[in-house]
Amino acid sequence: MALMVSSSLRFRSCQSGRVVIMRLDEVPTDPAEVPKVTQLLERSYKACGERILLINVLHDGLQRPNDDVLTVLKAAFRANFENYIEMAIVVMPEMAGFRRALFRSLFTGVILALRLRGRILSVDSVEEALALFQKHARIDIAAARREAFLAGLHTS
Repeated sequence: MALMVSSSLRFRSCQSGRVVIMRLDEVPTDPAEVPKVTQLLERSYKACGERILLINVLHDGLQRPNDDVLTVLKAAFRANFENYIEMAIVVMPEMAGFRRALFRSLFTGVILALRLRGRILSVDSVEEALALFQKHARIDIAAARREAFLAGLHTS
């Protein structure tokens, strides 16, 4: 079931049971856009009735958020993990070299600052993320793959 939230913030998402796969097409430039992602997560949580398993796909064209947006993102991460997310996996399939290291260090900083060790992981593919969630929570991996395919997120 694809859930979309209208905004100048562009992203694609799909949901299969507890699994939500999201790909940001661009990083928010205005802190006021950050709550749009929280709205999606809240709706996803309500749709399945339990904490969600989030796969966040990052692509090579993403820029580092500005400091104002980063501050709001950290607060949103904390609130989303307290309220809606059981575990999140960041997928960086297209990133290499310095860019990949930059985003990994950004997420490592968030994980440490928010004390989310073990609740945010990083892998190279959506398939790898789905396999981890299958081990962690016994998700219906075939249904999640199907939803990802329909949303165009399966090869991310």
